[in-house]
Amino acid sequence: MKFGLFGFLISVLAVSVKSETQNIKIHDLMLDEIQNKHYAKILKLETMVMAMNEQLNRQDEKIRSQNERIHEQQRRLNDQDIQIRKHDRQINDVVQHVSELQDSTINDESQNQSMRGSKISPLKQSEPRLNGNIVAFYGYMSHGESQPGKHQILDFDVVKTNVGLAYNKYSGMFTAPVNGVYVFTWTVSTGMHSYVYSQLVINSDPFGAIQTDSDEVSDYHTSTGSVVAELNYGDVVYIRTHPLNS
Repeated sequence: MKFGLFGFLISVLAVSVKSETQNIKIHDLMLDEIQNKHYAKILKLETMVMAMNEQLNRQDEKIRSQNERIHEQQRRLNDQDIQIRKHDRQINDVVQHVSELQDSTINDESQNQSMRGSKISPLKQSEPRLNGNIVAFYGYMSHGESQPGKHQILDFDVVKTNVGLAYNKYSGMFTAPVNGVYVFTWTVSTGMHSYVYSQLVINSDPFGAIQTDSDEVSDYHTSTGSVVAELNYGDVVYIRTHPLNS
């Protein structure tokens, strides 16, 4: 009797241990399933975070690039302001010099007339001449040219000064209103990795040229040309791109 009871207890214990083992396996399987499910979500979230970080990095790089461009444009504007002030001083010097020459010419003529014992008479010419009237203009382009063509006339459509109304902002041409000596200056700026050749043309003949080149560097370049020309009434002066420009 005792032997039979002992055998029954062993059987019960064996069944209990087997059931507990199965429960542990089921629990482990459930944990694995939960972990796998959450791992997939975590992996997806990590992927999304990485993508967002990459997007933020690209935006930061874009912002840095834009800030650099703004800085370069500001520097370019500062350089242009310096050139404009320089040109204003040159124009004022030329105007003053022309006025002094006029006064000197009138005084010399008066002295010559007095020495000959005749009355001073007004100077008569068959062609108009500069006589007390100043001719000067200043202007700039309201927008740049991304791809200027060959022999393209550069029209400075924003005209700030046009004493004598000799400059036409629509055609970009200056027409000499009187015979005289004229001083012309022009400034051309190029953006990064670009270049342009420009000419000052009188009637149809090139009279001066400059090259503005930033083709090999990541920078803005500015060049200024100046010419002194003796013009006759009706001569036309304008700035155009060089035949070699592309």
